[in-house]
Amino acid sequence: MGSSPLRRYFEENFFIIPIRKNDKRPLFKGWNNYPLSYMETRQYIKDGYNIAVVAKDLWILDYDRQLGAPRIRDNIEYYRSFGTCIQFSPHGYHVFYRGDPACVIDTDKIKPETIRHGDMYALIAPSKIDGKSYWWLDDMKGEILRL
Repeated sequence: MGSSPLRRYFEENFFIIPIRKNDKRPLFKGWNNYPLSYMETRQYIKDGYNIAVVAKDLWILDYDRQLGAPRIRDNIEYYRSFGTCIQFSPHGYHVFYRGDPACVIDTDKIKPETIRHGDMYALIAPSKIDGKSYWWLDDMKGEILRL
């Protein structure tokens, strides 16, 4: 991961926490009280730890990709049609919004598996689970849509 998404996390005021290596569990108890600084985040990434964003004012919709779903690159315009930042995970994708996503969820054909907000968190790039990386659609260019 280049420095651009990491810089963007801090421009967006993401509340970043360290996550255990090859895991989804926070590294420390009380994780929701202690966000990492930019330099701390860089060091944890360099040392091979995963990182996550605590949702706080974000709404993160977590979708699982169905078995046999088209490859991402064959369906890239579908993901771009959300009009917001999308991150791919080893088993699906996360759609990021600010504001209340109820209008999107109510009309969406596919319901999210999980909706994260407040003190819930989601792993973000460059995190890896079993060697499979999290990554941003279009390198996180564009805005997080406010609903």
